[in-house]
Amino acid sequence: MAVSNTDTASLLPHHPWWKYGAIGIGAGFMSAFFGIGGGVVMVPALTFWLRVPVKIAVGTSLIAILGFTLVGICIEMFHTPEYIIWDHVGLMAAGSLAGVAIGKRMHVKASDWLLKLLFALMLIFGITKLCNLVSFGDEAHPAAYEMVLDTIPLQSDSVQAFILRFGLATVLGLVAGMAAALLGAGGGVIYVPGLMILFAVYAKDIHWARATSMATVVITSLYGGYLHSRAGNVVKDAVKPLLVLGIFGAIGGSFVAAVTSAHSLLVLFAALLGTFALQMIVSGVRDLLRRSQKTG
Repeated sequence: MAVSNTDTASLLPHHPWWKYGAIGIGAGFMSAFFGIGGGVVMVPALTFWLRVPVKIAVGTSLIAILGFTLVGICIEMFHTPEYIIWDHVGLMAAGSLAGVAIGKRMHVKASDWLLKLLFALMLIFGITKLCNLVSFGDEAHPAAYEMVLDTIPLQSDSVQAFILRFGLATVLGLVAGMAAALLGAGGGVIYVPGLMILFAVYAKDIHWARATSMATVVITSLYGGYLHSRAGNVVKDAVKPLLVLGIFGAIGGSFVAAVTSAHSLLVLFAALLGTFALQMIVSGVRDLLRRSQKTG
């Protein structure tokens, strides 16, 4: 994959490699631990801490995410391959490719503040649904799930069940792909809560949603990173430390996730979404106020 920094190098202040590396370690750990890709950590850190323009942070994030999600999924396939439901991976990946293309076009035209606030609203919706699962604990997940949406069985020979599985998984991929292209989140912050809300098998144990999400994020990040690199939104000097040290973080995150209970992981994931939603709201409001002051 060709990565060009000719259009972006002049926009970035110079930073030592260890700052990018520190972000990479954190993003890699979160990627493997939660199955989210890592952009949920990387994009805010690059924009808020290192003052990287958000569109460049998104493109750079997607390239780095590809590397450590590949490491995470390889570890997952070695230890617990049964957690990855490959038919859902294929359906979500197909939807995500279309979503990334749509999101990339929107990224050129949409304002940063609007993207941030819309994404925050989606996260808040997901948090409210996941809180139902958290409140019931490990033993009552199926009952809590039925309070969220009607149960859609994973395995069924009926035409209706097939259409529901096909349509919902594909639409989920479409939305996640758009989120990946717009905000560099890799789509995992949509995949994990979406799978748990829509399919009973994932509501019973977040480890299933985490592993299936991580497998799909690989494809989403690959395509999204390719589009952003063609647009000149990737800086090679930042990718190297993000990727190399992010791999070590991903290895650690995979092993910690393996010994963490499903309920604890679910609580931590809901807290993560809440933190990210708050960051997006604060940043979006600030961007809107700056825009108002300039136009006023």
